[in-house]
Amino acid sequence: MAYNTKNLKDLENSIYALQSKAYNINEQIKKYSKSLELKSEKKNKKINASDLDKKIYSDNSNNKYTQINTYSLKEKLENEVLELKKNQKRLIFVLYVTILLILFFLITVIELKLFVKI
Repeated sequence: MAYNTKNLKDLENSIYALQSKAYNINEQIKKYSKSLELKSEKKNKKINASDLDKKIYSDNSNNKYTQINTYSLKEKLENEVLELKKNQKRLIFVLYVTILLILFFLITVIELKLFVKI
């Protein structure tokens, strides 16, 4: 009987030891899974950050292209404005000349009528 109780106590102790080992193993598994989750989150953050960097780089390159494009368009527009100003000056000069010619013609016609009456 003493042998049976000793076996039972040994069995009980071994069961408790196995339970504590199982508990420790479960805790290690939880820690490992948490560390894996953290690592995967870090990888995802790095991937997202690199994607964001690529997007920012592409946006910056697009911005540089649009800046260059807008600069060239600005130069073209300034050149066109200068040409239009030159044309405007020419047209104003032509308008003044035509007005003067019309006035001169009217004055000559009026003088001729006056001479004809006399």
